[in-house]
Amino acid sequence: MTAANHTSTQIRQALRSLGLSDNQIKIVSVLFHVKKASTKEISQLTAITYSFTQCALQSLLKLGLVTENGQSSKELYELCSRTEFFSWIDEQKAKHKELYDEAKKSIKSFLGDIDRSEWKPDVMYYEGKDGVCELYEDILKTASESDKKIYSWQDIKRVEDIFGGYVDDYIQERSTLGIESHSIVPHNETNLKHSKDKNEQRSTRFIKGLKVNGQVRVYGDKVAFITLHKENPIGFSFRGQVIADMFKHIFESSWEQLKPASSDSE
Repeated sequence: MTAANHTSTQIRQALRSLGLSDNQIKIVSVLFHVKKASTKEISQLTAITYSFTQCALQSLLKLGLVTENGQSSKELYELCSRTEFFSWIDEQKAKHKELYDEAKKSIKSFLGDIDRSEWKPDVMYYEGKDGVCELYEDILKTASESDKKIYSWQDIKRVEDIFGGYVDDYIQERSTLGIESHSIVPHNETNLKHSKDKNEQRSTRFIKGLKVNGQVRVYGDKVAFITLHKENPIGFSFRGQVIADMFKHIFESSWEQLKPASSDSE
């Protein structure tokens, strides 16, 4: 058994926690016991190769944990005084606390940035009529739990062509939940009829030339995009306050540029 192995596991772990490498710990452990030794003797006692022993000794010299005595025919190394050793431990404690505090501060700042910035929104995919109906239900649920408002670009006529009577059920449920609809729509008989129905809690503004075979809906912290393919409609919902606010501002800008419908229920 080498001299280095006489040092307890607890001491080796303590030295490792202070940042010393395994080779440095073996050398320090040897010098705890033999007080002074040459590079060759340390190499033999630690079972570390001569070249690696030299490297480890040089790093310990830089740390101030080992001193070099070159007065004899061979260079001898010994540990610094106990006072110096404990001073070094106090320095490591202060240094590591500063590092840990800085790391904690950086990580907290990073996580805070993630919380504040949702540039990577959650995305959900809905396929087919049943899938898009599920998306409509999510729109109602999310809107009812937020500000009870839905902002949309749409053409109700095209929606009815695909979903038929479900549209009336959806509008009835939305009205029952007290959710207001703000819609920018093309001018046609279907959209005009819905804009006149005061029970629908709907504010409408008409826009010319809006040929849209789909919908964009902004609600709570989500934005939904729905393509109204007759055989296989598809929907996507993006959840993220940044993207929701962006589309809401775009909607509000478009809304302000359009004249209110003469029969608007506002």
